Amino acid sequence: MTIALDSTNSPELVARLEEAALNGLPALQTEFYDGWIVRMAEGYSRRANCVVPLYESTTPLQEKLVHCEAAYARASLPCLFKIFPACQPENLDETLAQLQYSKDADTLVQTMRLEARSASSSAISLYEDATDEWLETWIRLSGRNQHSDILRTLLNAIPTPSAYVVARTDGQSVGCARAVVSGSIMGLFDLMVDPEHRGQGFGRGLLEARLNWGFEQGARLAYLQVMANNEPALTLQRKYGFSESYRYWYRVQPSSDMEDGNC
Repeated sequence: MTIALDSTNSPELVARLEEAALNGLPALQTEFYDGWIVRMAEGYSRRANCVVPLYESTTPLQEKLVHCEAAYARASLPCLFKIFPACQPENLDETLAQLQYSKDADTLVQTMRLEARSASSSAISLYEDATDEWLETWIRLSGRNQHSDILRTLLNAIPTPSAYVVARTDGQSVGCARAVVSGSIMGLFDLMVDPEHRGQGFGRGLLEARLNWGFEQGARLAYLQVMANNEPALTLQRKYGFSESYRYWYRVQPSSDMEDGNC
């Protein structure tokens, strides 16, 4: 599919970015249900534990909602829907709001054209598999040791080329990030830098290494997902030419307690 970069929120591009995001973080269980993609991963990350209503369907909406709520109830998980432009059907968000589904995790999808760039910093190492060092760095910086086994399983299930990047100083890892290429699109994920080493260029180095790698892999459009209230991340992204393509959020089943996680 040819991507119209000058139409950053076109339905075609939104759908393609949402497909790429599915590749960027698989789920442990996936059900394809009449145009909807029902994903579960034992509660790790909203993205891997929600309904992605990506395609048109024929089943009545109320019937589909009952089906999804029952599926998540069997897994002892709250029912979440990812809401984005062109999600199907068009009245889904309005309907869920009327059913007292709360709105959560307002998120920007930022995009930029990819071009050839200069070499990355020598303080940055890039691997095409999730090394033990990368995972240990992610666990330490995220503070989410309880999800390490699930994350390893999900990363190993990614079907397209991936990059795992580590920043070091004095032999100590102080930052990490990852990227996934899906055709001509690259997704950027999980950028974290040790608080004691922020403001020293490590975040910039982790970003540049992935942009270089993605271009070499044939990607020509980069995207990332960032919470709308994360101003430090947005500031860095704007400096590199990222701009908002569209927003998404989640509708969360009433009386549910979803752990905070990746947007």
